[in-house]
Amino acid sequence: MRRRRRRRIAAVLHKVQQGRCAYCRRRMTVAVRADGRPYWNTLTIEHLHRRAEGGADHLDNLAGACWECNQLRGVMPWVLFATIRQRHVRALERMLAYGNGRLPG
Repeated sequence: MRRRRRRRIAAVLHKVQQGRCAYCRRRMTVAVRADGRPYWNTLTIEHLHRRAEGGADHLDNLAGACWECNQLRGVMPWVLFATIRQRHVRALERMLAYGNGRLPG
């Protein structure tokens, strides 16, 4: 994908997904560090059905994912990864709530 098209698609995905990752549902940013490295929550364009498996570059096959989820997914089917990732994030949030002296909701 060309850079200009990639930026337009990233902006559309960020808006459509209300700034949240397709997998973990945490907020994403479009920023990168000064040296070009992404933050853990930097938006990346993810192919739901991988190009290597015949997936296309059409919007209906693309999703915005945070950099961390994009790296963790590997070759796992996107539906399975989204289910596992959302459970993992909720469990982590509950553990952090205990650490702050609050009961999880």
